[in-house]
Amino acid sequence: MPPRLLPQISINEIPTGSERVVARALLETLGDGWTVFHSYSWLRPGRSLKSTTLREGEADFVLFHPDHGLLVLEVKGGRIEYQPETGAWLQGGKPLRDPFDQARRNEHALVDHVRERAQFQTPCLPLKDLPCPYGYAVVFPDCNFDGTLPAGAHPDILAGAADLPRLGERMLHALQSRGQGVRLPAQDAKQVTRALQSTFRLVEALSSRLARDEERLIQLTEQQAEALEGLYCNRRVLVEGVAGSGKTILGLRRALAFAEEGTRTLFLCFNRRLAEHLGQVAQHENLTIRHFHGLCRDVCVTAPGGFQVPEEREAQARFWKEEAPVQMFLALDDLPEPRFDAIVVDEAQDFQASWWDPVEALLREPDGPLYIFFDRLQNLYGAALQFPRTQAVFQLRVNCRNTRRLAEACGSVLRQEMKVSPFSPEGASPQVHRAESPETARKTCTTLLNRLLSEERFPPSRVAILGPYTRQKSPSLGPGLQWHKLTEKHDEWQADRAVLYSTIRSFKGLEADVVILVDLGDFREGLFERSDLYVAASRAKHRLHVVTDSDEIEEALGVR
Repeated sequence: MPPRLLPQISINEIPTGSERVVARALLETLGDGWTVFHSYSWLRPGRSLKSTTLREGEADFVLFHPDHGLLVLEVKGGRIEYQPETGAWLQGGKPLRDPFDQARRNEHALVDHVRERAQFQTPCLPLKDLPCPYGYAVVFPDCNFDGTLPAGAHPDILAGAADLPRLGERMLHALQSRGQGVRLPAQDAKQVTRALQSTFRLVEALSSRLARDEERLIQLTEQQAEALEGLYCNRRVLVEGVAGSGKTILGLRRALAFAEEGTRTLFLCFNRRLAEHLGQVAQHENLTIRHFHGLCRDVCVTAPGGFQVPEEREAQARFWKEEAPVQMFLALDDLPEPRFDAIVVDEAQDFQASWWDPVEALLREPDGPLYIFFDRLQNLYGAALQFPRTQAVFQLRVNCRNTRRLAEACGSVLRQEMKVSPFSPEGASPQVHRAESPETARKTCTTLLNRLLSEERFPPSRVAILGPYTRQKSPSLGPGLQWHKLTEKHDEWQADRAVLYSTIRSFKGLEADVVILVDLGDFREGLFERSDLYVAASRAKHRLHVVTDSDEIEEALGVR
């Protein structure tokens, strides 16, 4: 390969005339395989161990060849004079620093620079040397010379105007005078080049990219809210929306609007964690936020007979589905002021048909204000999707929570198109990390958290790990992840004390900027179905990582 000049500029762009002449001579007379670095500068600590001051340095040229070594070249153009009586150097009649001493110092600094940056396979002797010859030379492109050289100079490392036609040969001789060249192994040669040629690059921080995307998603949610406001004239409204369409935010806004009007309002949902989260972010003296079964308990514990939950698991499931709502319904008549002026229900697809009578009974007036939000595609518990009578039906078809790529993946899971706004940010497709064993999955999760929390400095409250099992039964997580604390407590997560781990179903209605899915095998009826993957994937606002060994999961997400 012919000699190459770095940085890759035209020789005519070199501002100093003498350096242009030398650069042209080098490229014309050096053989193949040479790299010529022009105007090579560095910033290094002082040579003293106690020094904290950074010292600047610059070499006019640095030459490198894997077979011959490294050469630092100092160029002094114009009329150069040396005064033997005083040892002074002059350039155009003005004092000039000794060019040989300058080249020598630059050589020492550059060797230290390379040695610090490179990891050589070939032994270096002595310890601070390089595994190849190195040296320095001085070129006076506008002068020739004769007479006895100063003590600090030597003909082998000096070139003048007459040497320019064979400058490459002279530079090779300068290196050979410092030791016979030994061809460096390819890996060591690459180490020298990398040490000299910076690999520095600027990559936009993930947090900055997500902040920009988040701003656009917020604007889209605002547009959904404005569209819904037109229905506020109706007392009873049924709103169906796809995952990510902003149902929870819009429902909470409607509840707050009721509360600010002085209306005693109940915001009711299915998921306990969602109710806890919303209770932290939205507070008003006229607003009560509860999950359905928690409200059953609240109402019944103060009623005659109390509230007894069976100990057996099967009996518990039947109790919460059938008996607890009935107990609440019966207990309402015995309480002084348990009722509300308006109710907003989120996650209504999870409400059994028999629950709506107790919900209606919570209203102070029959057929009082009732707003119901649901997504039939997130019906994980097989509810009948039978709702109370409403005056208006509204559909939210546009996903405004997930980026375009994640919304497409959610649609792929359901084998249908997921509508997004033309203004939705593109984002990134889900990343599938193949893990054939729990140990591999655990290492993958640790690596992902290292990148997010340590390198990208993401707050833990923006990252969630979800799986189909409880933390204790998770095959991948086991006792935990190296270096990283996990929590199942929502308040610890929101306080940035740990990354949240949650089952997918418990996290329904919530969201995180980055979601990591673990323990996903093939679809299993009753345990993990396509609707579960749809819910899980749609929880990620910006980035989704899926740790799995399942081809079926990868195909469902549309990333194969």
